[in-house]
Amino acid sequence: MCKHFLCSLFLAAFSLNALAQETTTINGDVNHDGKVDISDVVAVINIIAGKDNSQQEVKRLLSFTVTQDKFVNPAQGDDSGELDESDPELNAKRRLPVATNANLSEFYYSAVYNSVNYYDVPKSVTEIVGNKWESEYSWPEDADDDEVVDFYAYANLDAETDDVFAINDYGRPYINFVTDETVTELKDFIVAKASDSYSNSQGQISLRFWHACGALKFYISKTDKLSNYTVKVQKMVLHNIPCSGEYYPNENIWFVYRDKPEDFKEFTVNAGEPDDAVEVGTEQTLIGKTDDYLFLLPQTLTPWDKGATLKDAYVEIVCKIYDENNNYKVGTAADWGWAYLPLNLTIQQGYITPVHISMGTALRDGGGNKLF
Repeated sequence: MCKHFLCSLFLAAFSLNALAQETTTINGDVNHDGKVDISDVVAVINIIAGKDNSQQEVKRLLSFTVTQDKFVNPAQGDDSGELDESDPELNAKRRLPVATNANLSEFYYSAVYNSVNYYDVPKSVTEIVGNKWESEYSWPEDADDDEVVDFYAYANLDAETDDVFAINDYGRPYINFVTDETVTELKDFIVAKASDSYSNSQGQISLRFWHACGALKFYISKTDKLSNYTVKVQKMVLHNIPCSGEYYPNENIWFVYRDKPEDFKEFTVNAGEPDDAVEVGTEQTLIGKTDDYLFLLPQTLTPWDKGATLKDAYVEIVCKIYDENNNYKVGTAADWGWAYLPLNLTIQQGYITPVHISMGTALRDGGGNKLF
């Protein structure tokens, strides 16, 4: 009975080939290898099963649909900064749209299957056709028909090298990221992950980006101690801030580098233009424009210990402080001076953290001595 079945398949091969390929020189040579044998029967079985090799060779160009999460303000009055899940209406009011949609002009992606990074250099997606982002690259050719492929996407970093996205010795994908020291070019680092299989994807991937960094928004005020003083602030500089690390998208965790001097940077928050300044009142005054955010790696900063040497995290405030008789406590009429505050801060991933700078008794000089 088996012989009759194979014979029937062989005849089917002959018939299919004769109808579809008029240029075939050997009748029954379905796979065009110059001979008729059992491999032609296998080719017919694959055609019937929908596994024709000629169909697999057709590139499935990738297209992406993209959505993005918003930043959330930490719960007010809660030192932990965690949201109060028992009050969803209040939480909804705290959701603020950081301008990621406008900033997302392109993103990169890598494909991983069997713990192998398919793209040595991440691929860039910059063109939007209709409501989809179109890529000139196709689905990984080496993936099996039922192979699940993980796609990792990320935006707002230079990913044109092969060391941005990697897989460690334990098979865990991670992304190397360094915050930009120039605040005017500093952007939020957003990431996304999607999984699908070759057999059912049709080359269409859905990505939901989330925030991998934390956002800081700065406010400044002066205490009653300085009510009789004029306080003008030109800029603030955050010192000794870890700036680079590895982000593990599967676990949504960071490993922040703190071992070398180059792992730390200074970040400047301007009051306005370089030669401009903000006069600080008793009410809170925003430093910078309304839309300004400082994006940093999620971490808890170790504050300067107020000793004789400036170390760990602190804020340098370029300012002038003088009384009604023009007696200068910081700076002079011609030059700006410096005051310092320890920076005790926890930066949370996906949250906007307000940073309140209070000009008053906590201000110190470079030696750690109180100014007031």
